[in-house]
Amino acid sequence: MANKSDQGPIAIVAAETPPRTKPSTYPEPFFSRMLGREKRMLGDQFGLKNFGVNQTTLAPGG
Repeated sequence: MANKSDQGPIAIVAAETPPRTKPSTYPEPFFSRMLGREKRMLGDQFGLKNFGVNQTTLAPGG
């Protein structure tokens, strides 16, 4: 029986991962500063449970 490591590396395009839809829970004045932020949960694509991998993109001026 082959284990997952025998399948070789997997590559994804981070920009094709859907952005997180849950809004930030920061209190003001930080919440309004996070509105231009787009966060992609990349670790979810690989089933990571013990730590997270994210790509965060800030809007211009963010």
